[in-house]
Amino acid sequence: MKKNLAILGVLVLSLTLASAALAGDKCNKSNASSCNTAKTAVAEGNHCPTTAAKAAYASTLESSGCKKTAKAAYTKTMGEVAFANALAESHCSTTAAKATYAMVQEQTGCSATAASATKHAVAQAAYNKCLSETGCEKTADATYEKTAMAVAEEIEKHTAEADEEESS
Repeated sequence: MKKNLAILGVLVLSLTLASAALAGDKCNKSNASSCNTAKTAVAEGNHCPTTAAKAAYASTLESSGCKKTAKAAYTKTMGEVAFANALAESHCSTTAAKATYAMVQEQTGCSATAASATKHAVAQAAYNKCLSETGCEKTADATYEKTAMAVAEEIEKHTAEADEEESS
């Protein structure tokens, strides 16, 4: 129960940050000094993906006591906020997904983590949109799953293409 509440809290925090990021207020180099602490970022509504991820990690670790759960919250939140920021800037979900993957990979140094975070971020955005349009959680859940599978297939396809190019 405690773990579920922690995850729910992270999702609420993530959705709040992502929806505000869609409004265009995000962290950049000019205001990066305000991204110093997770508490400051959340309190000020700052939408730096790394800072939001740190806030999610701290919140989840405090409520669940589990570092593995906190790390999952960290990468998912980073992906969600990076995707929301990139989508708000580019208005193209494909471009936003690529930017999310690149940003998470750069921050974590792991392509598997980047793929997982990107898949979740794109699927979560589809879920949120579907839920707001239909009001039906069952339909939104199905949309999440369908989108997650499609994104995973695209990432796998691009990874295979990149591997072929490197070996050539």
